[in-house]
Amino acid sequence: ERAGSRAFVLVRPPGHHAMPGGIDLAAGGCGFCLLNNAAVAAADALARSPDARVAIVDFDVHYGNGTVTWAFNESSERLLYASTHIREVYENSDLDFFPGGGSAWASTGTPTAELPPGEEPMSKRTRTTICDVPVEPNWVARGARARFVAAVETIAERLATFRPSLLILSAGFDACAGDAGQLNPWTRDDPERPPDVAPFDEVPDGVGLVAEDYRVMTRALLDAVPEATPVVSILEGGYGAPEAAGGFDKTTLVAAAVAHADALASRESAL
Repeated sequence: ERAGSRAFVLVRPPGHHAMPGGIDLAAGGCGFCLLNNAAVAAADALARSPDARVAIVDFDVHYGNGTVTWAFNESSERLLYASTHIREVYENSDLDFFPGGGSAWASTGTPTAELPPGEEPMSKRTRTTICDVPVEPNWVARGARARFVAAVETIAERLATFRPSLLILSAGFDACAGDAGQLNPWTRDDPERPPDVAPFDEVPDGVGLVAEDYRVMTRALLDAVPEATPVVSILEGGYGAPEAAGGFDKTTLVAAAVAHADALASRESAL
């Protein structure tokens, strides 16, 4: 937590789907996650100092159900959890993008903040500030790339108000164009495909970010906090584009991670 220090932690497996008890499949743990790296780091920082204020910003394409569960249980006004992610909600259907949850809402950070009706079955009261900014995928409405970047900029505004003493980034790169994590799951002949949802052969990408988008999003978050704020970025999702012969092409994934790391290393404001 040295003033102004920044780090990018390339760790596997990812962590934001891991529950407070670890992988804990019965409690909703999933997504290859064993330990919630971001939550462990935040908990340690909060325990070290009564003056610590910790923000976790998650821009993985999937909702960090494990991290938000821990955040609700922690119930601390010194904690912010903010996420942008794909969410698809259809009338008269419980279908949703993996792992589900993360509807658009933001708690006030007061002891009486409650979950919206129908949201995840977690504690109904929390002092934790929660800021969820979901994005509809391209197969529901075109323009998800711009919406995703704008969602991170919205989170940056909340981050500036919160004024953390430590910023933790749950850095997922699975919103990249072609990445397996954000590909359209709906085929043209799928009988469950909802009306007005474009099939994969028409709209393959759910978001379709490019490397430069990660630079822009990272800079927006860094510009929202004082330069002396320590920042640690922890790798979450990001798999690469599936290849016909098997395996994954990681070219775009690597370029996105490099753009993110470059932004972390730079001290130049994007403003």
